[in-house]
Amino acid sequence: MSEITTIPVPAPINLAGLELTIGDPGSVFISKITGTQTEVKRFGDEMTVTVEKMQLVANEVLALRNQAQAIVGFSGAYSDLSGLPDLISITGPQQMYPGTNIELQVENYDSFVGWSVSASRGSVSISDTGVILLVLDASEASGVVDIVVLAGEITRLIQVNVLSPGVVKPSVLTPIDGAVDIVESPTITLSSFVTLPAGFDTELSVSVRILNPDGSIAWQLLDQPPGTVFTVPENTLSTSITYKPQGRYQGSALGYSEWSDLDVSFTTVAAFGPTAAGTMWDGWIVADQIDGDWLLVATAANRMARKWGLANIDTSVANLGASTDLDTETGTVKTNILVSETYSTHVDNYTTTGCPAADYARSLGGDLPNATELAVIYSNLALIDSTDDSGGANTLAAIADGTAPSAGGDRNLWSSSERISSEAWRIQLQTGSVHNASKASTSMVVAVRRLPV
Repeated sequence: MSEITTIPVPAPINLAGLELTIGDPGSVFISKITGTQTEVKRFGDEMTVTVEKMQLVANEVLALRNQAQAIVGFSGAYSDLSGLPDLISITGPQQMYPGTNIELQVENYDSFVGWSVSASRGSVSISDTGVILLVLDASEASGVVDIVVLAGEITRLIQVNVLSPGVVKPSVLTPIDGAVDIVESPTITLSSFVTLPAGFDTELSVSVRILNPDGSIAWQLLDQPPGTVFTVPENTLSTSITYKPQGRYQGSALGYSEWSDLDVSFTTVAAFGPTAAGTMWDGWIVADQIDGDWLLVATAANRMARKWGLANIDTSVANLGASTDLDTETGTVKTNILVSETYSTHVDNYTTTGCPAADYARSLGGDLPNATELAVIYSNLALIDSTDDSGGANTLAAIADGTAPSAGGDRNLWSSSERISSEAWRIQLQTGSVHNASKASTSMVVAVRRLPV
């Protein structure tokens, strides 16, 4: 006896792997469908269940034929059917660009089955190992390509999205996200120019902008040639402000990318410092770097001759026994000591009060340089004079040749470094010689400042 039981199917399903409960009242059979016929066992009794169709579309029916006895039950919600694997299993990319190709793989390819493949556009083929190759011309528009795969009487539809070619929006590489204490003129760098598909276009220009916290533009430089270095000019950013940089590229054919994401921010330092030697900063000459600091030098208009003072007083400033000894105290440390209350009112046996050389340097907001800092001044003599915009007559060159108006023919600069209680070190600008001299004598004072790089 053979009967057919049908069950409505509300949506497209695939029956491979489906588990059914079959039986008469009071008995249960479990059948897992793996082919057109599946053996089922009922307490030792055998029955054969034939599935009329392995793949159904909406509004078709699931038909089960029992060739031994009537099928009287079916259990399981239809939602259980939705996750079943396709009869034709295909893996691979689901999107592509015009002018490119993609490969899809039939995972359950069987060479004994007749296979064919077609596409709504482009060129498509299937190899004898189940590799589907789809090729699109560069002229193809964006949209969808339908690929139909036929294995015997089983059909599988695959859809591939065709994306429009474009320039990829870049990422900001530096400053890094969350960076703090950023100097006044940071350099903004971007990731490389990239197109999708790769190599589809060439770079025409690059742009960078920096946004204020409220989203307004603090600075921008647009449509610059490839390879441009984007360094923010001085007097553009403010201190202690968090900014967001962005960049974009322009392709020769594809046009502009989107601006980069606002996922990078940096915060400027509390006080801006110099950015390069040979420049003026806050009225001082940027001479060179020393021990991680910029050394700033007073201009020719702010140089005077002064006594060292404190003759025959062995101050708490560390003594240098020889000109080649390492000076471990900066000019700032030494000047702080020399202008302190301990020495500022002391009158030496030459009737000199305090340390006039240190007092003058500090009156300018600077320090009397130590011996090491004096050596940096001498090494950069020409640069310092060429950068000086004060118009003062007491240039380093004039001091060196003895013509500086305030020097009285003296060619030396004082340091804040003592040798002994009666002597301090100074440098002779004509020769660069560092030598000791009486604290009671007079030489030129060239103040310095240090600022972190």
